[in-house]
Amino acid sequence: LSLDGDHALMGAWSDDGRSGGAYVFVKSGALFGQQARLVALDGAPGRWFGRDVLLDGDLAFVSAPPPSGFAGAVYVFQRVGNSWLQSAKLTSPSPVLGDGFGTAIARVGSSLLVSSPPQAAIYEFRPDSGGKWNYALSIGSPRVSTRFGASLASTDSLLFVGDPARAQNHPRVLV
Repeated sequence: LSLDGDHALMGAWSDDGRSGGAYVFVKSGALFGQQARLVALDGAPGRWFGRDVLLDGDLAFVSAPPPSGFAGAVYVFQRVGNSWLQSAKLTSPSPVLGDGFGTAIARVGSSLLVSSPPQAAIYEFRPDSGGKWNYALSIGSPRVSTRFGASLASTDSLLFVGDPARAQNHPRVLV
């Protein structure tokens, strides 16, 4: 679930036979009403679309980190009036089946950060002046880990990285 002003975005990765979906709600008075259902243009069962969501102004980010058989992706939607249109599909610079790309997403400044715990990596994407999203760099786990990036949280200038299953069962959060 992600909130921004009077809008809410809710992921439903097991919706619609597990092809998933994400729902945009708008507050009117004391209630929220559904404005849109977001789906991937290339959606298919087993992709876990809606696993993580992030709403930031007129942009909605929806992750699809399938557990196996597919490489993950993050979809970017742009609000135009009351409609939401898919404007980009972000993938790992080195996709691998079952890579978990998109397990967690966060914004720091204008950048989008996308985790891939099985790869022990976090990827940064930045928009150019025309709004096209480009891969910028990757951050790897400083230690052997199988869940580095299992969760992400951020402020405008800090990224918090969850690493719940690192060696010797000492979970941690990296800043």
